[in-house]
Amino acid sequence: MGESHDISTLRLIQVVHRHGDRTPVLFVPNDPYINASIYWPEGVGELTLEGKYRMYRLGQFLRQEYDSFLGHNFSPREVYARSSLCSRCLESLSLLLSGAYPPNNTVWQWSNGSDVELAHQWQPFPIETFMPEKYDAILDVEKHCPKADEEMNKIFNSEKVVKLLEENAEFLANLSESVGMEINSLKLTNRVYEDLTLEHNRGYK
Repeated sequence: MGESHDISTLRLIQVVHRHGDRTPVLFVPNDPYINASIYWPEGVGELTLEGKYRMYRLGQFLRQEYDSFLGHNFSPREVYARSSLCSRCLESLSLLLSGAYPPNNTVWQWSNGSDVELAHQWQPFPIETFMPEKYDAILDVEKHCPKADEEMNKIFNSEKVVKLLEENAEFLANLSESVGMEINSLKLTNRVYEDLTLEHNRGYK
């Protein structure tokens, strides 16, 4: 955005984001890195160190881009923050807010003494969650919507996708043998790709 980013007419900022980089959620049967206690000490599906840093830096970026609009009171009361109950989402939102709202105003420094240095770097934020994830029709990405399911099925069964799978039948057969489960759809292919990408980013061969 840079210097030409004009926010003079801005009245409201709404930010919708997902969580930061995470560890795998699911593992294929032949995955050599399936032992979470050894390879994923953060926990299955939890934020990685890189993910935590990325969300904090995203908060700093928002402060940089919208500083004149947000003002310099750094008040958590001017923000409405909502998250699903998923732990990686709650952590991501906490990190983003920490980056965007350091307690630079003494009103929000919850300890003015030198005994709690953290009070000058971080302030707590209320985060609304409302309901268990399985009942959250807005933020639960696994929540089924009949219309959305219908549209997705149209895509997966389209001539273009069917042709793509046919053209890559040999590759999918080899992939299936390697991972120990049948990979016969774009959805499953994406699942394997996601897991392998996360492991590659961790430095696992």
